[in-house]
Amino acid sequence: MRFWRNTFSLSQEALSLEVGVSARHISFLETGRSSPGKSLVFQLAQAFDLSSRDTSNLLAAAGFFPDRTESDLSAPEQRWLRKSAALRLRDLEPAPAWLADPSGRILMVNRGWIYLHLAHVHLLGEDLPNNAYHMYFSSLGLRNRLLNWEELACALLVNLQQEALLTEDPQAQQVLDQLLEYSDIPQDWAQRGARVPYSHSFKLRMQRDHDITDTFIAINNTVGATPYVAQPRLLLSALHPLDTGQWPGLEQLEGLEHPLLY
Repeated sequence: MRFWRNTFSLSQEALSLEVGVSARHISFLETGRSSPGKSLVFQLAQAFDLSSRDTSNLLAAAGFFPDRTESDLSAPEQRWLRKSAALRLRDLEPAPAWLADPSGRILMVNRGWIYLHLAHVHLLGEDLPNNAYHMYFSSLGLRNRLLNWEELACALLVNLQQEALLTEDPQAQQVLDQLLEYSDIPQDWAQRGARVPYSHSFKLRMQRDHDITDTFIAINNTVGATPYVAQPRLLLSALHPLDTGQWPGLEQLEGLEHPLLY
């Protein structure tokens, strides 16, 4: 707040008149003796004529979760995000990888992801919701192949529950409600999920045909960083095969197509 006030050569008194609070309150806000309400943060951003990116940073500095930006990768202003995500997905091949929003909606995939579905589902899941959480929970997805499904399900449910609570995102809450309707969800999923050491990486084991077991290390990385909180919050997930000898090479992925392919 002090940075922007000094940038635009505003005194505390002048800023106080702009936003309708006392100069003393402005001083207390800058020193941390007082905390602003969300409406005052927007008034300050308007007084400084800040962009959406810098308004989001101001919200974060005040202790508020930045307003969610829609994950529309086709929007012209997201062209560099779209390009960088596509390059990263390509570089991860032959490992299956996908880009999703915080509620799990899959936005972009690579050819390793397509092969994963061909190998473990034998179809591209026409009736499967286009969602990473449903990919793990639905019998049309990977559920029946996963050897540690209950543990993973509990961890994912706790992860999504916290997303819904922290952001008050109705889409995240809707997906959570849908997942809880699947059969065989453990009654104590929250307690079990809290005990799972779920982090940005975890092990997945999947039983393929002909008694082949694929073991992966799943790694999730957030796209973007704090200075870019105005960008959509996205998650880039990849399944890195531990036994590369039984996973296809790049040449075997040639020709695979999907509407969400980068």
